Amino acid sequence: MKFFKRKSKQYAVGATVQYRRLQYIGWKKAISRILIDKLKLFGLALMFVLVGYGLFLAGQMSNGFEINTVVQAGNEFEEKLDGLKNDVVRRLSDECEFTNKKRDPLVIDSNGKGGQQVSIGDLQFTPKTVIHYYKVLYGDDIDYDKAIEIALDEEVAAKFAKDIIFQVDGGIWNWRQCAEKLDLAPDITVIKKLMSK
Repeated sequence: MKFFKRKSKQYAVGATVQYRRLQYIGWKKAISRILIDKLKLFGLALMFVLVGYGLFLAGQMSNGFEINTVVQAGNEFEEKLDGLKNDVVRRLSDECEFTNKKRDPLVIDSNGKGGQQVSIGDLQFTPKTVIHYYKVLYGDDIDYDKAIEIALDEEVAAKFAKDIIFQVDGGIWNWRQCAEKLDLAPDITVIKKLMSK
């Protein structure tokens, strides 16, 4: 600050300007204008703070919106993926294994393994297959009766088949003839690639 002397008193330049303003317009008006100037500065600073805080909140809400949108899109993707899996199991059941709903749910066939086996339910499970994959997938041992019960329950069997097909490598080949007839392997490969993303 620059200093100067006037009437044997030393004043800073800023104080001199305010002192002269006081002499010119009077003490009350000068004080009110000084206060108004300071309030304007305070108001301007307050406005900047409020605008900054508003922008911060808007950013936070948009981030939350983006996260919610991603979560919602992820849920929709999972639902569509599950629908594709269910479609593979439905095609396997309806278009190949159990096309005639009036036929007996117990079928004795050769199954290409040199002997006769009992195939059960819409997806034509053998009890040995159910017992084996139940242990592989869920880590539990089940008995022959429970295996038959699983194979006969349409919903449980469909979920079980879906788990075999999509969680076990080569699981679709338990239904080799139907998989080849319906050309399911490429569809399953695509769905598994989508599952890994």
